[in-house]
Amino acid sequence: MRECVSHSFAKARNRSTQGQAPERLRPSGACPCGINESFNYNFAIAMNAAPFLVSFYSVDDYLSSLDEEHRVRYRPSIEALNKDRLPPIISPAALAVLFGYSPKFVHAMAEKNTNYYRSFTIKKGKKKREIKAPKVALKVIQKWFGYHLAKSIDFGEEVCGFVPGRSVLTAADQHVNAKWVYSVDIKDFFPSTPCSVVIEALEYLGYPKAGASLISKLSLKYALNKASLS
Repeated sequence: MRECVSHSFAKARNRSTQGQAPERLRPSGACPCGINESFNYNFAIAMNAAPFLVSFYSVDDYLSSLDEEHRVRYRPSIEALNKDRLPPIISPAALAVLFGYSPKFVHAMAEKNTNYYRSFTIKKGKKKREIKAPKVALKVIQKWFGYHLAKSIDFGEEVCGFVPGRSVLTAADQHVNAKWVYSVDIKDFFPSTPCSVVIEALEYLGYPKAGASLISKLSLKYALNKASLS
């Protein structure tokens, strides 16, 4: 039976920990066992981000796996994004091929994204904090996109959050010997970020409207606009 890419990553990681090199991963059909329910959530937290083209050797290899209609329609955009090392998210169908999901499943995660999160609480001092975490299938995409997007953008030295090679220590080092340090925490920052802001930023980087809309809906729990995914 063919298996979803998330299950393949799990197998590859297990082999790697035993001193064996993981085999090349090929995209496959949607997992019949229910990808976001049966897969161990803790693994998604610990796993490394998928390679830039996930399981394809080159952009030509990836394009050859798309059907003719999508290959002709999206080739210019995919090649342009690949040139800038921006994760090639163009449409649900094109993204589905990368990860071995079905296009309907990707579309469902985007249009009904609240169904692909789980809620739990953690203690923060004497208070409790509610966490809304993406389920595994969505987490895999978010981690892959965030990691490679961060690598493709030249951030200013003042930006330290979620940037590879930088941390809270990097941020603190910039304020050594400062007379004043002003700390601000924006309440409900992530759920209050509208899709329109994310779409505008992604279009500025070079993403087409449909691709930027799809990314925003896969990245934000609350889809605050109804941009088309066509």
